[in-house]
Amino acid sequence: MRWAFLIFATGFALAGSAQAEHRAALVIANHAYEFADLKLPAPDLKAVVARLERHGFQCTVKANLDNNQLKRSIEGFAARTPVQGTSLVYFIG
Repeated sequence: MRWAFLIFATGFALAGSAQAEHRAALVIANHAYEFADLKLPAPDLKAVVARLERHGFQCTVKANLDNNQLKRSIEGFAARTPVQGTSLVYFIG
């Protein structure tokens, strides 16, 4: 019986630590290009962010970035994200 409790307690502790893991998402939507017409509707970023936040992600949202802004956003996101955690970059455009 003690072994069963120990196994249960260990599993519970591990599950709790998995839920406490840092989760960060960078959500980027580029749909307004100067020299190209994408023929795509603007994405519903609120829905994407809401879904990610329901799964424990802290979201940073960017839209219509030029090359330099895109590069700086990704580099900054990578620098702020802990090594032990989950990172996600969602890009549409």
